[in-house]
Amino acid sequence: MNWTENNEKFLDDNFLLQTDAAQKLYFDYAEDQTIYDYHCHLPPKKISKKNFLNLTEIWLAGEHYKWRMLRAVGIDEKFITRDASNYEKYLTWAKAVLLTFGNPIYHWMLKTFFLMKKQLIKFGKRLMLN
Repeated sequence: MNWTENNEKFLDDNFLLQTDAAQKLYFDYAEDQTIYDYHCHLPPKKISKKNFLNLTEIWLAGEHYKWRMLRAVGIDEKFITRDASNYEKYLTWAKAVLLTFGNPIYHWMLKTFFLMKKQLIKFGKRLMLN
């Protein structure tokens, strides 16, 4: 099995569902339920009163846990809290996620938010080869 096939299997629909019972409970009962995220770092009043210009403002501005991850993988502060453009900050963050294998942020971001795991895996593979 090559690197891409192994990662596609790793992040398939049964990711973290290791038993038949877990798969049945999830797919038959839980999959279509609403998810309430009580651990959101954006205050509800800020969300309701502010028009965010882009995804970087929502996901990265003021998000100290993501900043910590960026610093941990060696990203220059310019791309975290300083003068890089929002586009540069977002791209830097997306690339940095690929360096966090083994950390829940890797699985959470690739599986839940990007919704384009094959493209990211190909991108990550190109980064590793260069």
